[in-house]
Amino acid sequence: MDIVVNASPLILLCKVGRVELLRHLCRTVCVPEGVVAEIEAVSDDPACHTVSACAWLRRVTVAVPDGIKAWDLGRGESEVVAFALATTGFRPLLDDAEGKACSLAFGLRPLGTGGLLIYAKRAGLLDSVGEVLDAMRARGLWISDSVVHAILQQAGEGKAIDGAAPKPPAL
Repeated sequence: MDIVVNASPLILLCKVGRVELLRHLCRTVCVPEGVVAEIEAVSDDPACHTVSACAWLRRVTVAVPDGIKAWDLGRGESEVVAFALATTGFRPLLDDAEGKACSLAFGLRPLGTGGLLIYAKRAGLLDSVGEVLDAMRARGLWISDSVVHAILQQAGEGKAIDGAAPKPPAL
């Protein structure tokens, strides 16, 4: 899989020491300059050093078309969606609800950090999605309990409601 990553997933993965999941799961990981600028604005954040230290992260310059500008997303989200739209085969990796909605409106298949963790577990790179989500929450991720429950069910770690078998993941 080829992805273009937004700041939030990259920052969260760095904070919990799991940024290497991107390298192991993806052929190519692109980071738009708008995302780099957002990350580098906080020099004491672990992600700030990761962007320059990881040679496998490919920095890209992105022109944002008017159709995406109309969504009034942040610079990073806009560039992530624009790059994925302009570059065949790339999925946007972002957690922002509006960014995901914009991606879907343009026919893209956005992936969130939770979905990436599910892929990592299926690939044998993680034993527990729940442990990583707990670590992310402890380091600032705001995510509702219902979303955590849904992610854990898809990862095979949650209990099914009313004893029914968990639904297969919709990644």
